[in-house]
Amino acid sequence: MRPTDLCIRGLLLGLLCSQSGCMGDTGPERAVVTGQVTINGAPLAAGVVKLYPTANSPAPMSAADIVDGRFVVDNLGGAAIGDYRVEIYAYKMETSKVGKETYENRIQYVPSEYNKKSILELKVTSEPDQVHNFDLTVDPKLLPRPGDLGRSSDPAF
Repeated sequence: MRPTDLCIRGLLLGLLCSQSGCMGDTGPERAVVTGQVTINGAPLAAGVVKLYPTANSPAPMSAADIVDGRFVVDNLGGAAIGDYRVEIYAYKMETSKVGKETYENRIQYVPSEYNKKSILELKVTSEPDQVHNFDLTVDPKLLPRPGDLGRSSDPAF
């Protein structure tokens, strides 16, 4: 390869990077968000919290695992500044039998008003140490029994 070919390729690569934002574009302003999720007053053992930007917010979606009731959204520096609809998911495992076959079923037990049809919202600002707590009310009949949790290797999805 001739030196002029290397020079041209280097210039094209530099131009491509500068146009795509890989040289200094840090993206939206972000803040770490922490909080606690309780169900009927008790910490949610395991789950996931997802932050979806509302229609008037250009922020990207963010998510974090919930462990022993606590979550920290800190990936890429936290959630982008903006307004969010909050979705909270938690699963329990149930065994079902069809004929001679036994199946493990992962069941979402958090009501839809806290996830797919969520009524939960939060606003992420540039303030440090943002804490957002969510106390969910769930019919006790829907809650997992001892042993129904922890058998799914992926509680978030």
